[in-house]
Amino acid sequence: MKRLFFTILIMITCEFVYAQDYKVEFSINNDNTIVTYKIENHTNYKLALMKGSTIDDLMRSYCELYYKTKDGRITSKIIDVIPSKKMGISIESSKSYIYQIDLAPYKNYNIIKLEGYFRIIYKNANNESVSKNIIKSINMCNHPKLAY
Repeated sequence: MKRLFFTILIMITCEFVYAQDYKVEFSINNDNTIVTYKIENHTNYKLALMKGSTIDDLMRSYCELYYKTKDGRITSKIIDVIPSKKMGISIESSKSYIYQIDLAPYKNYNIIKLEGYFRIIYKNANNESVSKNIIKSINMCNHPKLAY
């Protein structure tokens, strides 16, 4: 029984160590004018941020801007975070991918929420490719310095 417990403990510890090997940040500056979409690769391998297709949102990395229209409807706009024609971006070990979104073109929008979708592929402890979807949100209603 002790062996089983220690084996499970080691497996869980390894998973947490590998889960910590990349960092995902989705934030907005104090003036609520620039959104930062950032991935840091702390693995020993390349990490890929996938652009994917426009048909399947689960295969994409993007920013979704939710806003309220003048008639009170809530709608959204998708902002591409990989501006190249490539299907993905490779992030070398100990490097980062940073994409900043200027919200000035959306100053007439009543922005209520921003969501960052991160679709990454990386190597796990068993040297297998693993894909992961991460969603980070910024609720603009909670920001007292709302610029828009």
